[in-house]
Amino acid sequence: MRELLASVDPRDYLNPKSLAFKAMGLRGKTLTPEDALRLMVEEPNLLKRPLVIAGRKMVAGFDRDRLRELLK
Repeated sequence: MRELLASVDPRDYLNPKSLAFKAMGLRGKTLTPEDALRLMVEEPNLLKRPLVIAGRKMVAGFDRDRLRELLK
């Protein structure tokens, strides 16, 4: 996970709408990038999905415009 998210802020890849995020009481908490990585490893449902990687670019979530641009 650390290698996958090495060039980005892992906090941007947490899914605040996931049941796991809510169940863990993370709303309003300040997390370090290291905290975010650790939590995603412990609970994979915290990671935004789908996670699409093309070359050196990555898009997480259902952002159609960004996905189209990535897949050109």
